[in-house]
Formats: sequence, C-alpha cells, structure tokens
Amino acid sequence: MTTGAPIRVMIVDDHQMMADGLTAAVGTDARLEVVGVAADLPEAYELADRLRPDVVLMDFRLPSGDGAEGTATLKASWPELKVIIFTGQSDDACIIRSIESGCDGFLRKTTSVAELVEATVRAYNGDAVFSVTDVASAMQGMRERQHSDADGPPLTARELEVLRLMATGCSTEEMCSTLSVSVHTVRTHVRHVLEKLHAHSKLEAVVIATRDHLIGAVH
Repeated sequence: MTTGAPIRVMIVDDHQMMADGLTAAVGTDARLEVVGVAADLPEAYELADRLRPDVVLMDFRLPSGDGAEGTATLKASWPELKVIIFTGQSDDACIIRSIESGCDGFLRKTTSVAELVEATVRAYNGDAVFSVTDVASAMQGMRERQHSDADGPPLTARELEVLRLMATGCSTEEMCSTLSVSVHTVRTHVRHVLEKLHAHSKLEAVVIATRDHLIGAVH
C-alpha cells in the first residue's frame, strides 16, 4: 500500500498529444504526481537524475532509441526505479526486447485510465504488470533460444508456488494472503527466483519459467 507523499511519475514520449494524455490520466488519482516529461532518451536520463522519479512510463518508439534501451540504462543507474513500457505496437520482438530490458510492466496504449493508474501503483509497490497474452507471445518468441536461463540451482517448492502466482498476475499482497506469509518472505522468494533463473524482472522470470516448462503455460 502507498501512504504519505504521492508516487512521483515521469513520462517519456515524443508525441505531445500522448504525453499530455498520460499526464492527464495520471493526474486523475491523488496517489500519483507527474514530476517531469521527456521527449527522448537523453532528456529522460537527465530528468531521472535530477528529479529521481519513482515510476517511469516509457514509450517504446522514441527518436533516439527505444524504450527497452532506455529501461536498461535507467535500471543500471537506478535499480529501484520502476519502468512501465507503454506502446501501440504488437510485434513479438517489441515484447521480448521490453521484457529482457528488465521493465516492471508492459502496457498497450489501449489501456484504460483506471488500468494505467492501478498499474502504476502496483509497479511502484513491486508488482509485475503485464497481459498474459503478451507473456504468452513473448514465450513463443523466446523458445528458439539455444541456451537455458534456468541452469542455476533448482527452485524450491515454495519458490515454484510464488512463481506460479506471479504468472497469474497476483500482487505481492495477494501472494502474502494466499501463502499466509509476510511481505518480506514473499520478496525474499521472488529475489531467489530471479537469481536462479538469471532474470532481470518478474516479467522475464515468468517468461523463462513458462518457456522451460517449470510452470504451466500462461493463459
């Protein structure tokens, strides 16, 4: 749960109309506050350094690169920063690059205002935000890889439970309730899952685990 000061949100989109729309959407909820808007990656890096936002809403197609590149760079400098990639594209390559970048969420530009607001809050609280359709699509695209990302130590039974709940889109609080454990315990299990699967994010962990048949297919 979020308390106290609003969640600081930065928007990265080179289309003024879309940036204005996202700003207006975020402004509908008192839990969120837009602190900056960038039109390209260099400006995004400069604003992130100066403003230190909590969550970044990042367009995938940008004039100086793409959202996957931007996410990876931002995460390298500020690992705790949450990034949601926002796109109108639907090709598998876009989805795969986004997930591999370590983003905390992947949303379509057809997402409703209410869904966007809740996704932003959930990402801030450490949850993965994704469509099961997009994860399934990415999984198919990653099947052709020759190496396995799951060659580390085997997952424990409880880690597999956590992974299955992650794959259904459960929030951290929902996992706590389902497993009857604390937030700290859930986060510890999630960290171990990511380490063992060599995943950069919950999203990537779900895709890797589904691809390598550690859990059932995402539906």
